[in-house]
Amino acid sequence: MPRPEITPGLISRIHDAALRETGGTAGILDHGTLEHIVSKAEAEADPVVRASIYLHDIVKLHPFFDGNKRTAVNVCFLVLDEAGLVPEASTTEWVSLVLALA
Repeated sequence: MPRPEITPGLISRIHDAALRETGGTAGILDHGTLEHIVSKAEAEADPVVRASIYLHDIVKLHPFFDGNKRTAVNVCFLVLDEAGLVPEASTTEWVSLVLALA
């Protein structure tokens, strides 16, 4: 089964949903950065590598004004879920990982 395509538009919708749920400043800071992240990640066949790229690059490259860490985790989980993979880390461990990346 082919994997669903992750696009800048899909990531923007994920970002918007996270902000609606938890608050923050909406908007894309840099469209080019978001497009670069998607291009880089989607070039990888391994879902763990793709998920890692999304997590790392959205956190570090800040394509959005706000909510980058929340968006990064949600996109990472989406990629893993599509591959049938379930992270075993606790919420505390995820928070620690993402804060360490930031």
